[in-house]
Amino acid sequence: MREPVEGLRQHPLSAIFPAMTETEFSNLVSDIRVNGQRQPGIVYEGMVLDGWHRHRACTELGIPFDSRPLPDNVDPAMFVVSQNVFRRHLNAGQRATATVAAYKWSPSGHPTRDNDGATNKEMAEVAQTSEKTVQRAKKAVGEGRTDAILRGEDSITPKQKKEKPPMAPALVKAYKEISELKTELTEANQDRIRLADQNVAYMNHFKEKLPDNVLSEIGVREKLRALEEADNRQKARISELIHENKVLEKANQSLVKENDDLKRTLSRVIR
Repeated sequence: MREPVEGLRQHPLSAIFPAMTETEFSNLVSDIRVNGQRQPGIVYEGMVLDGWHRHRACTELGIPFDSRPLPDNVDPAMFVVSQNVFRRHLNAGQRATATVAAYKWSPSGHPTRDNDGATNKEMAEVAQTSEKTVQRAKKAVGEGRTDAILRGEDSITPKQKKEKPPMAPALVKAYKEISELKTELTEANQDRIRLADQNVAYMNHFKEKLPDNVLSEIGVREKLRALEEADNRQKARISELIHENKVLEKANQSLVKENDDLKRTLSRVIR
């Protein structure tokens, strides 16, 4: 039958599923403009049960909407789920939610069946998911989260904030040793700078007080040599500390990797 362009509304069962994106709808309009409406819509209770976007496209194009009534022996919930649950790009949780929401709907003039028409197992088979997922979907639908889940803004299993796993004791120890080593390295550098300053000050002091030919006679060279040796010892110690720091950093990298592996293992266990 050819329905008038105006006057039809979307059936609540059809409205359970997310609408097409603007791009998808634009492509549908273009296809119907060129090829016509190749698949008739289904009308139930005077509303579009299947083919709402085709109806909208026909309305936009100003052409009649081709539709058929839903056969009397076909369950509207089962029909709309079977037509839509795999037509859209829905994940398991969204399929289960849409299926539960569809079965929860009650026809006008009939008492609410509240899923009495289908068991968790039957709905899981329809949605091609697990009974556990269906049970979670029931809870989500009961909490009024159907639309958000089907729009991808929510999930039947909301992400829970996971506690950060404790850092491995060996890694904690390595961080502490590196921190202490850096402090020691800083102090060694500061000592070296002070020693160099003392060296310069000592030389300047004697150059100002005594003639050049007397400096060598009062042991200045010995003092300078001692200062130079102390400076060299400080340099050697700094080199040792730098080497130790590199070794600890390498060990730290290994421990960080080991800690990350432990975190991933723990995450898998928690799931």
